[in-house]
Amino acid sequence: MRRIGMVWSITSFCMGVFSVAMFSSPRGISLSESLWAWTIYIALGCGWVIIVYQKIDTAPLPQSIYEDEILDDL
Repeated sequence: MRRIGMVWSITSFCMGVFSVAMFSSPRGISLSESLWAWTIYIALGCGWVIIVYQKIDTAPLPQSIYEDEILDDL
């Protein structure tokens, strides 16, 4: 799960850079030139959501970091 999150973070960063370049270019990048990139980005996002929904119920609940429970009562 952590590896997929890292891949998704890198992909999001690359697409963010791509979108800044696309909107700051004086000529602009046409939709036909960038459609493949946005399609991959959206497909990765949908895949990530599906994986998260499948794994969220089996994720372990966070445990107390303290040995004793005195601080938990405060």
